[in-house]
Parts: sequence; structure tokens; C-alpha cells
Amino acid sequence: MHLSRIAAPSRRAFVFHHRGFSLLEVLVTLLLVAIGLLGVAGMQIAAIRLADGADVRSKGSTFIDGIAERIQTNPNNAAAYAVSLTGSVSSGAAAADVTAWKASIAQALPNGQGSITVTPDGSCPAVTASSRSCNLVTIVVQWSEIRAKRSASGPSPETVVFQSVVRV
Repeated sequence: MHLSRIAAPSRRAFVFHHRGFSLLEVLVTLLLVAIGLLGVAGMQIAAIRLADGADVRSKGSTFIDGIAERIQTNPNNAAAYAVSLTGSVSSGAAAADVTAWKASIAQALPNGQGSITVTPDGSCPAVTASSRSCNLVTIVVQWSEIRAKRSASGPSPETVVFQSVVRV
């Protein structure tokens, strides 16, 4: 019995055929990695911007809660806390609270302003002469936020307004 030999490919052909990565494959890989890294960097920038916006909104909410608590501790003088966005309270215990509150808003929020409006609440149960008055206190805190809008002039500021109504 005679075995025939099957011709095997030469080693030289095999070595030249599989030499590793070509330069084109390396360039394509680098391009894909670069695009991925740019996407990650863009996501990181967006996350930082949104975190800053959330921080400012949290401060705005805290300012509303703070002055509402001050008014609730002094309900008989709630009307003394009334102040416009650009105005001030002239005298009394409320003046110190409102002045400090407005100064804190102006310092912590970009273009920050606050106002307090006090109106009698007709829907309250009957109030006797010895009990406190019944008022609705509207507290407004506003500031400017720059958001990226698609316009020829670039990003433009928007006014953000937080409002809370408290019965005192």
C-alpha cells in the first residue's frame, strides 16, 4: 500500500500571509477610540453643567424654606415681611430677617432676587381677636440661568422663578 503525499502549503507563504495588524487597521481602531473618548468627555461636561444647575435650584428652594420658617415663627407680624423684588423693609424684627434673606439670595444666586407678598386669607376658619391673623404668604425667589440655546448670538440667560405659597 502506497500513501500519497498531499502537498502542504509552504511555510514561507504562511508567514507572509499573516504578519499581524496592518497600519490601516490600527488607524481605524485609533479613530474609533478617539470618537468614544470625545463622547465620554461631552457627557462629563453635560453632567457637570446639570449638577451646577441642580445646586443653584436647591439653594433657591432652601431660601424659600428659610424665610417661610421665619415668618411662621412670627405670624402676627407676617404683613411686616412683605417686600418687592427691588424693595426693602424699613424697620422692625422683620426688617433684619428680610434684609439678611435678600442679601443671601443676591450673594448665592446669579442675579438673585426675592419678594414676599402677604394677603389676608378669606378661606381660613373664623379668627378670634385673641388668636393670630390668617394670611397667605407668597414667597418668590428668582435668578438667571444661562442655558445653551440655538441662536446666532450664543447662549442667552433665562430667568428661573421658584414660588411657594404658605398659610400663616
